[in-house]
Amino acid sequence: MTLHEMAARLFWAVLPFVCFLAGYYGAPHLTTEARWDPSYSLDQYVPCMSAFVWIYLLGLILPFIPALLLPLPLLPRAAVAYGALIGSATMVFSLFPTDGRYLRSACGDPDWPLDLVYRLDPATNLFPSLHVGLATLVVLCLRHVQSRWTAPVVILACVQPVAVLLVKQHTLADVLAGSFLAFAVYQGIFASRTGISIQP
Repeated sequence: MTLHEMAARLFWAVLPFVCFLAGYYGAPHLTTEARWDPSYSLDQYVPCMSAFVWIYLLGLILPFIPALLLPLPLLPRAAVAYGALIGSATMVFSLFPTDGRYLRSACGDPDWPLDLVYRLDPATNLFPSLHVGLATLVVLCLRHVQSRWTAPVVILACVQPVAVLLVKQHTLADVLAGSFLAFAVYQGIFASRTGISIQP
């Protein structure tokens, strides 16, 4: 990998991350006081298992993987897809802020790693799950180019919906909405590009 390619990949990794920080932490400042609880009766049967916070945190590296594995010509399109996903979720966060306090109360007095997650993650940004949405989008992008790393990434991505539910970061509705949004963005922005060489 040349120095130029390394710089390009770093740029396309950092740019979506900056967009995420701006949207995710900016949305709570744009919300109204009216908040809604996205949990339903089925969510009450999901136990709190704070040990899954480590799997949840491992999922935070997933959005950076395409910058390493996708062919360089596809990275701008991937960044646009990321931006569309983050922008759409941010708009929903701003217009329909959630109240995750009841959901998180199921964990009682959480251990320090989960407590830190709760402190850093706004409870108004539950629906849709951007955590699950980004994980889903990563898998779809790698599958598109038939990367040999798709299988292990799929495994890591598939446990993210379970992790977000068990640490009470999201509800079933959040997970479904995040996945649906990722599929919509992939089909509308990323999948239309063809003729790209397969990543070795």
